[in-house]
Amino acid sequence: MSALAQNIADSLDLKRAHIDAALTLFGGGATVPFVARYRKEQTGGLDEVQLRDIMELQQRLTELEQRRKTILDTIQGQGQLTPALADKLAACATKTQLEDLYAPYKKRRKTRADVAREKGLAPLADRITSQPREGRPYEDARRFVNAQRGVKTPDEALAGARDIVAEGLAMDPALRSLVRNAVGEHGQLRSKLAKKDIDGSQYRDYLKYEERAHRVPSHRYLAVCRGEEEGVLSVSVRPDPEATLRQVLRGCRYYPNSPYGPQMFDAAQDAFKRLLLPTAERSVRAQLKVIADDAAIDVFQKNMEALLLSAPLGPKPVLGIDPGIRTGCKCAMVGANGALLQYETVYLVGRSTPQTSMIISLLRTHRPVAIAVGNGTGGRETETLLRAAVKEAGLDVMVVSVN
Repeated sequence: MSALAQNIADSLDLKRAHIDAALTLFGGGATVPFVARYRKEQTGGLDEVQLRDIMELQQRLTELEQRRKTILDTIQGQGQLTPALADKLAACATKTQLEDLYAPYKKRRKTRADVAREKGLAPLADRITSQPREGRPYEDARRFVNAQRGVKTPDEALAGARDIVAEGLAMDPALRSLVRNAVGEHGQLRSKLAKKDIDGSQYRDYLKYEERAHRVPSHRYLAVCRGEEEGVLSVSVRPDPEATLRQVLRGCRYYPNSPYGPQMFDAAQDAFKRLLLPTAERSVRAQLKVIADDAAIDVFQKNMEALLLSAPLGPKPVLGIDPGIRTGCKCAMVGANGALLQYETVYLVGRSTPQTSMIISLLRTHRPVAIAVGNGTGGRETETLLRAAVKEAGLDVMVVSVN
């Protein structure tokens, strides 16, 4: 808990003691509204937005640590966990980095590379990867021709070896990150009609649509996603293939002057198009979806806030009171135009001498049409005292209990 609290405190620039208190309360089953309202002394007055950020970050970091432990246990169970790999996994700050390191050790269906290894083509693949200055790939591949193993020609041997090399490149965390960054930073989001015989009139703005992915407004991305889910649109996010392939070739140390250079080029191109690019596209699109969903939630939240804060009585002055015994009743006088006119804390409930004179002064000064009293702790007692104060002030003000 201590390391987690310090991490959250550093990320959100909040005091460690307040984070500890909030996490302890959440661990005991307390909700965000409860902590924000009734445990201010323990959390240093953290509001609901800050508390929700703490809760979300706690969940994200907890999930990250659980995934890290699962990956460490799995690789250790395979007998392949080295001190260097353990240090790299411990240094990962995101799930994406963890998954990149875990990719070579993950159980998967038999691949073309697995088939090629079963045919004994791994040494030939190593030769392609090393790209020696001298050699004759076609002649070297003849030594691996074996009809019993399913390798009938040197071309088949070279093709299988390239499959092994391509898979190795696709498992390289650096190359995975390189292609993912290229898709995320330079990829173009494109959408078009999925099939010619489909009525795409509902998505006519997106039938020939193209825009830089990281600049796409959230509402437009959600729209193309809906069209894709309904089978109307075909959607992709792709960077400049030639420029990205050149980056991949530099990343895998491609030597064009080597006799094995053409074989390495073909393997890198296959790894890029068949393995690296689809994986990077899925990752980037998943991140775009998270960002778009968060933006949509923010818009909904603002609309809902405006709706909830709209005056139910219309443009009329209202006094709102949040009852409290120990901390007093919080009184907010709001004018007809919604502006806060006065705020006071008045001790009414649980006192031998209630401060009704302050309430009467508020009423006579601002002349509210209604008084809204929260129905929480001490609500009924507060409502009774207010009715007496209204009568004493000689005003015609209705007192209403609200949720």
